[in-house]
Amino acid sequence: GWFLVAAQCQGVSIDLFEGTIAAQGDLLGNVTATTGGAAIEGALIEVYNANGSLVGETTTDASGDYEVLGLGIGTDFEVVCEALGYVTETTTSVEIVEDDTTVVDFVLDDAPDIDMTGIVYSVEDDSPVEGVTVSIPAQGWSDVTDASGIYDLGTHPGGIYDVEISFETYTAPFHMEQGFMAVSYFETDLDFYIDEVLPPANFTASPAPGAVVLTWDTPTNE
Repeated sequence: GWFLVAAQCQGVSIDLFEGTIAAQGDLLGNVTATTGGAAIEGALIEVYNANGSLVGETTTDASGDYEVLGLGIGTDFEVVCEALGYVTETTTSVEIVEDDTTVVDFVLDDAPDIDMTGIVYSVEDDSPVEGVTVSIPAQGWSDVTDASGIYDLGTHPGGIYDVEISFETYTAPFHMEQGFMAVSYFETDLDFYIDEVLPPANFTASPAPGAVVLTWDTPTNE
């Protein structure tokens, strides 16, 4: 077919080129809970092609509905559905047909609750570290490690959470770490190792014309 590539308004110049648009199809579906059949809002839907590349993603609305439009056609797509508090489900060998809509629904089982507890160790000597704050801010869960380095965030559904670790009371403060904590669907210890970040040594500030000169020695762990 013909499609517009470029146009100039003042010179009334229009360039048309003949070409084709890649064949596409759509994906839609609904996500509900096994227990009670309620719609699950905010479930993450990810679509992967035959090469394992992520080609589309979205989240479900208040009715549990989702749609991913404009996917390339093929017969070997994988659709993954994740929702906090539920067991992740995957549908394989999904076919996307040209100018058509493929429907993939999910019914998710409740994820078992697990005890989110663990120990924070120092990388330096594998010793437990007291006074470290381990938290999952999005859920409002937080605890401070005791003398044995142990923290306990309570019992919660398994899932993927953003975890934040901070330690500010030690003489040589540890840096803050942020990342993903994958909590399995079975009870397990969730241990962390943290690196010590030393302050600069021999820090001095000297006056200079129109400026202040700062000097320091690079910190080491020796």
